[in-house]
Amino acid sequence: MNRKGFTPILVILIVVVVVLIIGFIWYYGLHKVTLPSTATSTSNSDTHWATYISPLGFSFEYPSAMKYSVSVDGSIAINPFGGTEIDVQEIPLTTYLDKKMFAITTSSIHGMPAIVKSDTSTIYPFSGSIAMENGQRVIKISYLGNNNENDVINQMAQSVVLTPPNLPMITQDALGNQTYINSFYGFSISYPASVIATTTGGYFLQSHAWSQLDAGAVAQSLENGVNVLDLLVDTKNLQNGATYGYYEAQIQIGESQDPLAVKNCISSSNGSSSIVTINGNTFYKYAPLTNAGMSQFSTLTSYRTLHNNTCFSIEPSFNSSPDGIDLSLATEKDQKVINAIINSFTFIR
Repeated sequence: MNRKGFTPILVILIVVVVVLIIGFIWYYGLHKVTLPSTATSTSNSDTHWATYISPLGFSFEYPSAMKYSVSVDGSIAINPFGGTEIDVQEIPLTTYLDKKMFAITTSSIHGMPAIVKSDTSTIYPFSGSIAMENGQRVIKISYLGNNNENDVINQMAQSVVLTPPNLPMITQDALGNQTYINSFYGFSISYPASVIATTTGGYFLQSHAWSQLDAGAVAQSLENGVNVLDLLVDTKNLQNGATYGYYEAQIQIGESQDPLAVKNCISSSNGSSSIVTINGNTFYKYAPLTNAGMSQFSTLTSYRTLHNNTCFSIEPSFNSSPDGIDLSLATEKDQKVINAIINSFTFIR
């Protein structure tokens, strides 16, 4: 046997094996991020996961048993009613690059650079954040609470996917009348130029709730849903002698695919209703729903329908503070505008 020829081959093989081992360790470390642990984590092998898809252009997985709410800026609060709250949002690149925000621990999540921050305190022993960068976009996952959800946070971070945003479009005719077209949620609605389209709500609106009809019920207020659009029809300061007040007429459009919301969408538990048809679609009209307290008065009408296994709500309301000012003339005028807007609502898929 030619040992002189065998020795170089053996050396080459050993070098190749070492290089492969080092490469595997480097790749695995690059594509996995581990949060600093403050306690022993429980296994998530039995956890059922759902996927949240944002029209802002990202999606992620979350435990389906956890409820969520969507803020006016598009950020999502997971499990806001107990345990550890987890917030997911897109942040400006400049904020991400400002390292002063973070206790810097750099890592990578499926190829995206990431900054990991871990905070501990006697009040919230499990808290911190992960910010993941992809080009000019940054998704940040923040968590705050008492329960160690290390495995949950890690899996949520690993599941983040960036997609092109699917934002609504607004068109305008020669008279200034506008049409709001939302292909993500699948509807359009038209309104005059004097109406303000927003997602921040008005002075009185509980903008965190996808439906004001459900906002007062403890069980139903935990439904997952999105306040998609608010239309401010009229806002004004009022005076009656020495009494000053504020008046607001608005329409809120929300949607929910939560099983509880779908089940109760057109339930008799919502109150008495009548059936109306809007552009060929059957809606259940719940009205009038009034509420007074804290020197405020509110009258709400709720139009509801099931479409593509989703509960849609259209809810015009009249709100005033204090409740002693006569609003009959303003309400009558605005009601005509509101009726025309609601009758323009159309599903586009």
